Amino acid sequence: MARRKRGAAGHAVHVLGVWSAVLRERRERASSAVWGYLEDPRGVLTLERAEYLVLAERARRDADAEYTKALAAGGPVTVRYALLRGHAPKDLLRAFRAYEQFTVFADDIVEPAE
Repeated sequence: MARRKRGAAGHAVHVLGVWSAVLRERRERASSAVWGYLEDPRGVLTLERAEYLVLAERARRDADAEYTKALAAGGPVTVRYALLRGHAPKDLLRAFRAYEQFTVFADDIVEPAE
């Protein structure tokens, strides 16, 4: 079995269920973000209800497809500190608060990203 390179701090911590929780959180955030489909993100303020619903459905479909692809790939995911809040223990987050990004592996290992 190939060994994985250690994170920036040389620390890797196992947090049960964090990989799938991070993928679900990313899917939820992406499915509610319609401004990515607009030329000007400020246009979200002037959208008609029907236009918004069409864009929201498109965002949800794209987020579901991305989620399914990420689950099948099983690869590591780099996420920001804020996304780990509520999914990783507070003492872990406190210990690594100097880092802004973390890599989460499919075997539920969390380590600071380089």
